[in-house]
Amino acid sequence: MTESRRSILKKMGATGVSLGTVSIAGCFGGEQETEEYDRPVEEDLPEERRIERTFEHMAYTEEYSPNRYATNELVVETVGDVLGIDYEMDIGEASVLDDREAEGDFDFFTYTWESEQGGDPDNVITFRYHSDGQRNFGGYSNEEYDEIAEQSRQEYDEDARQELIYEAQELIGELRWESQYLYNEGLYGYNTDVVDEDSVIVDGRLRGTWVTWTEIEPGPENDDGMVATNNWDATNQLNPFDQMTIGPARNVTPTLLMHDTFIRYTEEYEQVNWIAEDIETVDDTTIVVEISDEFEFHDGEPLTVEDVLWTYETILETEPAAYLTSVTDPLESIEQTGDNEVTFHLEEPYVPFTTLTFWQTPILPAHYWEEILDETDNHDTPWEVSFGDDRPIVGSGPFEYESWDQGEQFIQTANHDHPIAPPNIETRVQRPLSSSAAELEALEQGEYGYLDYWFGNNEELADRIEDEPHLGMSAELDNMREATWMNVEEPPLDDVPFRQAYHAVVADLQPVFVEEIYDGYGETGHSPITPMIEFWHNPDVPGFEGGPETAIEILADAGYVWDEDGNLYAPE
Repeated sequence: MTESRRSILKKMGATGVSLGTVSIAGCFGGEQETEEYDRPVEEDLPEERRIERTFEHMAYTEEYSPNRYATNELVVETVGDVLGIDYEMDIGEASVLDDREAEGDFDFFTYTWESEQGGDPDNVITFRYHSDGQRNFGGYSNEEYDEIAEQSRQEYDEDARQELIYEAQELIGELRWESQYLYNEGLYGYNTDVVDEDSVIVDGRLRGTWVTWTEIEPGPENDDGMVATNNWDATNQLNPFDQMTIGPARNVTPTLLMHDTFIRYTEEYEQVNWIAEDIETVDDTTIVVEISDEFEFHDGEPLTVEDVLWTYETILETEPAAYLTSVTDPLESIEQTGDNEVTFHLEEPYVPFTTLTFWQTPILPAHYWEEILDETDNHDTPWEVSFGDDRPIVGSGPFEYESWDQGEQFIQTANHDHPIAPPNIETRVQRPLSSSAAELEALEQGEYGYLDYWFGNNEELADRIEDEPHLGMSAELDNMREATWMNVEEPPLDDVPFRQAYHAVVADLQPVFVEEIYDGYGETGHSPITPMIEFWHNPDVPGFEGGPETAIEILADAGYVWDEDGNLYAPE
């Protein structure tokens, strides 16, 4: 038994804990053997039917997130044993694996992802799962699903749209493009010498946003107003036209802090106008926006209607992948219709345009970007422009670009002249360390003031904070779910029964994920939209309960069989 597996069993506090009909000790190669399964066994099966390929499960390193590493290892061991397939971990750094996913170079990949953006679930329903969705990296395609997703984008009646979102979740559950591990509970650690405890805002929907970072105040021992934090990984992309900038938190958090958008969300998660002084939906395809004249870019130039026009017109003309689903697809044109007024004309009704699109799309300085695109000759491919200390990002947001030591840290200084959200601190530093243990030590020593994210062992964080009076922690269910996404373009992952059987095994492990590996910080569930997004969450998504017995039954009914050695064979 390897050291990492011993660690998992030690965290579980057991060497023979039973999960339905699966023995954990058996799965991990202990003395107790895995239980026999009642499988349809045939002899002399043709070799061409055997599923011989080795499935690779992309996962971040154990140092990056020991809890997630433990859930992945348990899944790989258990699923491989129950289904009778060769299944192994494929460990790598976050940015490398993220790039591989975007290229479709994966079988399985586990991470956490949001259930909504900008207060709307379209980032799940369409971005992720429509056949043309901008984050559809796994080849998901289903005509019935596409029709439901498209209808949900056009239905302005909220109750009717809720029914469509519910239908979409049910179909995702049946098709099993993702397999949920748990709904995460966010843990927020902070050092009360560095930050004022009363200024810490805890809400998973607002993690890393302007609310968190402009409201936070220096603590009693923080004379220079600098607050350092961690993140998923080192920032590796800041070009707002690049898809990796508006995706992973390591990039989107500093990006949204440097830029302003039409709307934002308050501490109570209520939509509030930002750059947009007024938004009027004239009809289903016409939206008029009055632009505030109080914003200016970090180089001192005012933010005007021209910058709004340039931003949206550039997206329409160049079609960056980052904005295909939210801007390019629904938007026909934009025009200036007053001194400080623009009018959007949509191709067809798109309900999330005034929420998700207006929340997500940063307004960029036309004068600065035109100069850069002339210099780099990237007029048709603005997402290819590189940024760094020699060519910093210029925005209008509450924080400004200061310096970027790529792979190490990104420093932002406060924009105290921001018209809505001038920060209370002077400097924000995003500096991930090599391990969660190092991050916990940095928090205790005051090198970190606040943890934007925590990927270490939850019990270790809670115990350390309980032992140290200058440390504090808050925890609550957030809008993230940890799940495995599948690439369904190759057999047998292209087969619905195989994916359903996979989830039946994973679903049976969920109580162990929550109670043992995550120390009770989370909830079980089967929908891609978490209960925190109460109005849109469908609690009745099929979960294929019954564990290994159900998984085997699903496969057998679909024509799969096993040989006497437990190897899986495809249907005839």
